[in-house]
Amino acid sequence: MENVEKILCDLIEIPSFGEIDQKHEIIKYLDQKFSSCKEVCKLVDDIGNTHFLVGVNTYLCNIENAFLLSGHIDTVVQTQNHVPIATTDNNFIYGLGSADMKGFVSSVISNMDNLILSKTPIIISLTSDEETDMCGIELIMEEIKTRNITPEVVIVGEPTSSKIALSNNGNAIYVCDIYGKANHTSAPHEGVNAINVAMKYISEIEKIEQKYLSLASLCITKINGGLANTIVPDLCEFTISVITPSLKILNNIENDLKSAFDSIKEKNKGSKITNLFGIPAFNNQLKNNSQLLKACNTTEIIHFRGSTEAGFIQQAFNNSDIIIYGPGNPECIHKSGEKIDKNELKTYSNKLPKVISNYYSLKKESDLHHEL
Repeated sequence: MENVEKILCDLIEIPSFGEIDQKHEIIKYLDQKFSSCKEVCKLVDDIGNTHFLVGVNTYLCNIENAFLLSGHIDTVVQTQNHVPIATTDNNFIYGLGSADMKGFVSSVISNMDNLILSKTPIIISLTSDEETDMCGIELIMEEIKTRNITPEVVIVGEPTSSKIALSNNGNAIYVCDIYGKANHTSAPHEGVNAINVAMKYISEIEKIEQKYLSLASLCITKINGGLANTIVPDLCEFTISVITPSLKILNNIENDLKSAFDSIKEKNKGSKITNLFGIPAFNNQLKNNSQLLKACNTTEIIHFRGSTEAGFIQQAFNNSDIIIYGPGNPECIHKSGEKIDKNELKTYSNKLPKVISNYYSLKKESDLHHEL
């Protein structure tokens, strides 16, 4: 078993934000680490980002009971005080990506020999755009389907402080384009001020926000309009973020947003509201009868407040048993001071292959019980 702390420091020291193409240093690093696996498939999306699908000890085709380890290798963009430089003290490893989620990736890599020795059908999925548009996970899910692979169980390694998350929030981003009519500010009544129209709609959005106050989070995140101090603005654009763990609530909110927008659309030609981006919510439907949960041998169940790729995996394979389970404190990610506890990292790394072996032991016992 390789030293997980060293691997993590190596990964932190490789900047991995922005475009990650096939020549990127982190792709070369992972290529070398996966060289002993049965099959390594690199998928390249439309903008050049490279994603990994790895058969650890199995070829990537015709698998009915795959154990999928899913993560991402990209990080948020560095800032002045949040950089891809690994520093350590007696208790922690610091640096951009230390918890989100190079801690999980280093745990998987450090266990490569153990995973191969298990002789179980283990697959690794690593995307390189989770922090941006999440096209990679959709590309990988389509590839898995094309290769006739069915993940029986999935661990998504987002940082949960090594607790089990059985749900996470979905997130939808809407863009509103409000069109008016430009005119000189000496006669504003002869124009239509797009910002004023936008303000009226934002006031309706605030009412919708109050309606769903305990069920979802609505927020205006960006607004832009106007060309000059002497011109009545003919365009105002703003974005709305909606976060909720319920797909039903999300659909209701979207309907309310569009309904409130109808009068604006009728009076202001060309105005539109567009769903720019959506991450589906995730909710483990098998939690009351989950062998994977039993294999983890923990009673610490949480809700992951952010959004993850788990919802996309669940949409593709709704009968798979999926959990979010990874090392690192989610409260410290995406900001200066990101760190991971060394003891937690080691404990998680030691436990990961045992979770897999426990799962297959429980599955074998269950199969024997049914045969009897």
